[in-house]
Amino acid sequence: MTRPHGTGADRRRVPMYGCVYHQKRGHVVCANDVVIRQDKLDEAFLTALAGAIDDRLLKRAVVKAVERLRRRGTDATDQRGALVRERDRTAAGIHHLVEAVKLGRATDTLLSELQTQEAALKALERRIAEAGGRPGVRIDDSALVARVGAVAADFRAALQQGGPRARRLLQRVLNGRRVPCMPFREEDRRGYRFRQEEIPYSGLLSNDIGGPNGIRTRV
Repeated sequence: MTRPHGTGADRRRVPMYGCVYHQKRGHVVCANDVVIRQDKLDEAFLTALAGAIDDRLLKRAVVKAVERLRRRGTDATDQRGALVRERDRTAAGIHHLVEAVKLGRATDTLLSELQTQEAALKALERRIAEAGGRPGVRIDDSALVARVGAVAADFRAALQQGGPRARRLLQRVLNGRRVPCMPFREEDRRGYRFRQEEIPYSGLLSNDIGGPNGIRTRV
Protein backbone atom coordinates (compact mmCIF):
# COMPACT_ATOMS: atom_id res chain seq x y z
CA MET A 1 0.00 0.00 0.00
CA THR A 2 1.04 3.65 -0.11
CA ARG A 3 0.69 6.23 2.66
CA PRO A 4 1.52 9.95 2.97
CA HIS A 5 4.90 10.42 4.64
CA GLY A 6 6.96 13.44 5.66
CA THR A 7 6.04 17.08 6.24
CA GLY A 8 5.73 20.21 4.19
CA ALA A 9 7.35 20.17 0.79
CA ASP A 10 8.87 16.75 1.54
CA ARG A 11 5.50 15.11 2.12
CA ARG A 12 4.80 12.42 -0.43
CA ARG A 13 3.22 8.99 -0.74
CA VAL A 14 5.61 6.14 -0.06
CA PRO A 15 5.15 2.35 -0.34
CA MET A 16 4.35 0.59 2.93
CA TYR A 17 3.96 -2.96 4.20
CA GLY A 18 0.81 -3.66 6.17
CA CYS A 19 -2.12 -6.03 6.52
CA VAL A 20 -4.42 -5.86 3.53
CA TYR A 21 -7.28 -7.39 5.52
CA HIS A 22 -7.06 -4.62 8.11
CA GLN A 23 -6.76 -1.97 5.43
CA LYS A 24 -9.86 -3.11 3.56
CA ARG A 25 -12.05 -4.51 6.34
CA GLY A 26 -10.80 -2.96 9.57
CA HIS A 27 -10.37 -4.23 13.15
CA VAL A 28 -13.35 -6.57 12.88
CA VAL A 29 -11.37 -8.83 10.54
CA CYS A 30 -7.79 -8.08 11.72
CA ALA A 31 -6.55 -5.87 14.54
CA ASN A 32 -3.06 -5.52 13.03
CA ASP A 33 -2.82 -1.85 12.08
CA VAL A 34 1.00 -1.75 12.06
CA VAL A 35 2.47 -0.40 8.82
CA ILE A 36 6.15 0.05 8.02
CA ARG A 37 7.97 1.71 5.16
CA GLN A 38 8.89 -0.77 2.48
CA ASP A 39 12.49 0.45 2.22
CA LYS A 40 13.02 -0.03 5.98
CA LEU A 41 11.84 -3.64 6.06
CA ASP A 42 13.53 -4.45 2.75
CA GLU A 43 16.84 -3.14 4.05
CA ALA A 44 16.58 -5.14 7.27
CA PHE A 45 15.70 -8.33 5.37
CA LEU A 46 18.49 -7.98 2.80
CA THR A 47 21.03 -7.13 5.50
CA ALA A 48 20.07 -10.23 7.47
CA LEU A 49 20.20 -12.39 4.35
CA ALA A 50 23.61 -11.10 3.24
CA GLY A 51 25.01 -11.39 6.75
CA ALA A 52 23.89 -14.99 7.04
CA ILE A 53 25.97 -16.04 4.01
CA ASP A 54 28.97 -16.67 6.22
CA ASP A 55 31.71 -19.29 6.42
CA ARG A 56 29.50 -21.76 8.26
CA LEU A 57 26.89 -21.74 5.51
CA LEU A 58 29.56 -22.07 2.83
CA LYS A 59 31.16 -24.99 4.65
CA ARG A 60 27.82 -26.82 4.81
CA ALA A 61 27.21 -26.07 1.15
CA VAL A 62 30.60 -27.46 0.13
CA VAL A 63 30.09 -30.63 2.20
CA LYS A 64 26.75 -31.25 0.47
CA ALA A 65 28.25 -30.59 -2.97
CA VAL A 66 31.16 -32.99 -2.38
CA GLU A 67 28.82 -35.71 -1.14
CA ARG A 68 26.59 -35.27 -4.18
CA LEU A 69 29.51 -35.38 -6.62
CA ARG A 70 30.95 -38.51 -5.07
CA ARG A 71 27.56 -40.20 -5.03
CA ARG A 72 27.04 -39.26 -8.66
CA GLY A 73 30.43 -40.77 -9.58
CA THR A 74 29.61 -44.01 -7.76
CA ASP A 75 26.23 -44.27 -9.46
CA ALA A 76 27.83 -43.71 -12.88
CA THR A 77 30.41 -46.46 -12.23
CA ASP A 78 27.70 -48.92 -11.16
CA GLN A 79 25.60 -48.10 -14.21
CA ARG A 80 28.51 -48.61 -16.60
CA GLY A 81 29.35 -51.95 -14.99
CA ALA A 82 25.77 -53.17 -15.47
CA LEU A 83 25.83 -52.07 -19.13
CA VAL A 84 29.12 -53.89 -19.75
CA ARG A 85 27.75 -57.11 -18.26
CA GLU A 86 24.61 -56.84 -20.40
CA ARG A 87 26.77 -56.13 -23.47
CA ASP A 88 28.85 -59.25 -22.82
CA ARG A 89 25.74 -61.42 -22.42
CA THR A 90 24.29 -60.06 -25.67
CA ALA A 91 27.57 -60.61 -27.52
CA ALA A 92 27.69 -64.21 -26.25
CA GLY A 93 24.13 -64.78 -27.44
CA ILE A 94 24.99 -63.40 -30.88
CA HIS A 95 27.98 -65.75 -31.05
CA HIS A 96 25.73 -68.76 -30.41
CA LEU A 97 23.26 -67.58 -33.07
CA VAL A 98 26.07 -67.16 -35.61
CA GLU A 99 27.34 -70.67 -34.85
CA ALA A 100 23.84 -72.01 -35.44
CA VAL A 101 23.72 -70.27 -38.82
CA LYS A 102 27.07 -71.83 -39.74
CA LEU A 103 25.64 -75.26 -38.95
CA GLY A 104 22.88 -74.71 -41.48
CA ARG A 105 20.04 -73.83 -39.09
CA ALA A 106 19.41 -70.38 -40.60
CA THR A 107 15.63 -70.26 -40.14
CA ASP A 108 13.71 -67.03 -40.57
CA THR A 109 13.11 -66.88 -36.82
CA LEU A 110 16.79 -67.36 -36.03
CA LEU A 111 17.89 -64.73 -38.56
CA SER A 112 15.33 -62.26 -37.20
CA GLU A 113 16.55 -62.86 -33.64
CA LEU A 114 20.15 -62.38 -34.78
CA GLN A 115 19.24 -59.03 -36.34
CA THR A 116 17.45 -57.94 -33.15
CA GLN A 117 20.37 -58.91 -30.94
CA GLU A 118 22.88 -57.11 -33.18
CA ALA A 119 20.81 -53.91 -32.95
CA ALA A 120 20.66 -54.32 -29.16
CA LEU A 121 24.44 -54.78 -29.04
CA LYS A 122 25.03 -51.54 -30.97
CA ALA A 123 22.69 -49.66 -28.61
CA LEU A 124 24.55 -51.02 -25.59
CA GLU A 125 27.90 -50.03 -27.07
CA ARG A 126 26.63 -46.48 -27.54
CA ARG A 127 25.38 -46.29 -23.95
CA ILE A 128 28.68 -47.64 -22.62
CA ALA A 129 30.60 -45.07 -24.68
CA GLU A 130 28.42 -42.29 -23.29
CA ALA A 131 28.78 -43.53 -19.73
CA GLY A 132 32.52 -44.04 -19.99
CA GLY A 133 33.42 -41.11 -22.20
CA ARG A 134 33.68 -38.71 -19.30
CA PRO A 135 36.71 -38.76 -16.99
CA GLY A 136 36.14 -39.72 -13.38
CA VAL A 137 35.06 -36.97 -11.04
CA ARG A 138 38.07 -35.47 -9.27
CA ILE A 139 36.90 -33.43 -6.31
CA ASP A 140 39.08 -30.49 -5.34
CA ASP A 141 37.64 -29.26 -2.05
CA SER A 142 39.70 -26.07 -2.00
CA ALA A 143 38.65 -25.14 -5.54
CA LEU A 144 35.03 -25.81 -4.68
CA VAL A 145 35.29 -23.58 -1.61
CA ALA A 146 36.70 -20.81 -3.80
CA ARG A 147 33.90 -21.21 -6.34
CA VAL A 148 31.16 -21.18 -3.74
CA GLY A 149 32.79 -18.21 -2.03
CA ALA A 150 32.77 -16.32 -5.32
CA VAL A 151 29.06 -17.08 -5.80
CA ALA A 152 28.28 -15.86 -2.29
CA ALA A 153 30.28 -12.67 -2.81
CA ASP A 154 28.46 -12.04 -6.06
CA PHE A 155 25.15 -12.57 -4.28
CA ARG A 156 26.03 -10.03 -1.58
CA ALA A 157 27.03 -7.49 -4.23
CA ALA A 158 23.76 -8.02 -6.09
CA LEU A 159 21.77 -7.42 -2.89
CA GLN A 160 23.63 -4.17 -2.26
CA GLN A 161 23.00 -2.94 -5.79
CA GLY A 162 19.31 -3.83 -5.69
CA GLY A 163 17.21 -3.65 -8.83
CA PRO A 164 15.74 -6.41 -11.02
CA ARG A 165 18.65 -8.83 -10.58
CA ALA A 166 18.43 -8.66 -6.79
CA ARG A 167 14.69 -9.39 -7.05
CA ARG A 168 15.36 -12.40 -9.27
CA LEU A 169 17.89 -13.77 -6.78
CA LEU A 170 15.45 -13.29 -3.92
CA GLN A 171 12.78 -15.14 -5.86
CA ARG A 172 15.23 -18.01 -6.32
CA VAL A 173 16.15 -18.04 -2.63
CA LEU A 174 12.57 -17.91 -1.40
CA ASN A 175 11.30 -20.29 -4.11
CA GLY A 176 7.67 -19.45 -3.40
CA ARG A 177 8.05 -19.62 0.38
CA ARG A 178 7.17 -16.78 2.73
CA VAL A 179 9.12 -15.51 5.70
CA PRO A 180 6.62 -14.62 8.47
CA CYS A 181 6.87 -11.01 9.66
CA MET A 182 5.20 -10.53 13.03
CA PRO A 183 3.93 -7.10 14.15
CA PHE A 184 5.10 -5.70 17.49
CA ARG A 185 4.49 -2.63 19.65
CA GLU A 186 7.00 -1.51 22.26
CA GLU A 187 6.35 1.78 24.05
CA ASP A 188 7.19 4.48 21.49
CA ARG A 189 8.00 2.22 18.56
CA ARG A 190 6.33 -0.44 16.48
CA GLY A 191 7.17 -2.50 13.42
CA TYR A 192 7.66 -6.05 12.22
CA ARG A 193 10.07 -8.79 13.23
CA PHE A 194 11.20 -11.86 11.31
CA ARG A 195 13.46 -14.71 12.32
CA GLN A 196 16.64 -15.01 10.31
CA GLU A 197 16.51 -18.80 10.76
CA GLU A 198 13.29 -18.91 8.74
CA ILE A 199 14.93 -17.60 5.58
CA PRO A 200 15.31 -20.58 3.20
CA TYR A 201 18.83 -20.70 1.77
CA SER A 202 18.49 -23.87 -0.31
CA GLY A 203 18.04 -21.94 -3.56
CA LEU A 204 20.85 -19.46 -2.98
CA LEU A 205 23.76 -21.43 -4.40
CA SER A 206 21.88 -23.33 -7.09
CA ASN A 207 22.42 -22.70 -10.79
CA ASP A 208 24.25 -19.71 -12.15
CA ILE A 209 23.79 -16.48 -10.20
CA GLY A 210 26.85 -14.82 -11.63
CA GLY A 211 25.40 -13.81 -14.96
CA PRO A 212 26.56 -15.07 -18.37
CA ASN A 213 30.21 -14.94 -17.32
CA GLY A 214 29.63 -16.03 -13.73
CA ILE A 215 30.18 -19.27 -11.88
CA ARG A 216 27.78 -22.15 -12.35
CA THR A 217 27.47 -24.40 -9.34
CA ARG A 218 24.79 -26.46 -7.62
CA VAL A 219 25.09 -27.35 -3.95
